[in-house]
Amino acid sequence: MLRGGRGSRKERVLGVHGGAWGTSSVDFVVLVRTLYKLSKESAAATDGNCSRFAYCGIPMLLSAIRCLVIEYESFRELKSDILEKMTGTGDLLSVLDHYNVPEPLRTEVHELIEIRNEIIHPAHLPSGTPDNWPNYLRGIKERGLLQSSGNPSADYILLDQIASHRLFTWACRVTRDLAKIIIESSSEKAESFRGFVDSYETIGFENQE
Repeated sequence: MLRGGRGSRKERVLGVHGGAWGTSSVDFVVLVRTLYKLSKESAAATDGNCSRFAYCGIPMLLSAIRCLVIEYESFRELKSDILEKMTGTGDLLSVLDHYNVPEPLRTEVHELIEIRNEIIHPAHLPSGTPDNWPNYLRGIKERGLLQSSGNPSADYILLDQIASHRLFTWACRVTRDLAKIIIESSSEKAESFRGFVDSYETIGFENQE
């Protein structure tokens, strides 16, 4: 059995080692751009919203943000205190204070991370609620972001509700807004990273200002 993967990743983030590295966050966003286009087409071919491309696009967006934080905090000088937080269990949530992320974006990032967790750690047995949606993410449903039957007592199962182009669109907007705040947090670094925001802007998501 393979062991030590997490330790290896932590050592790479916190240490200074010989060898090459480069930016990868934009590569993830380029992939999301393709997934978003396919999601939009899939939704149009069904009921205007149903799309299972959200299952892969949403985790990729958060991977892109994680890459961005590591790249940003390793640029010119290694800020190990910030990167140390990134290697803990809090992940992105642990660095929101550092970047002074305001409400309501802070809550949206938290919600987005939990949606990602529901996708990559599926626990899609009954939630015990009439509409098959967990109460801790009730705000997502109340904002009309899910794929829903509209029946509050007999809605789709959890993962089918996540299969939503509207949810994917919202996730793109949240990550774009977070990327802007991260990049503008340092006047010395911002000029070198502003082009990264352009990659988010060109995903093509609509009606999410």
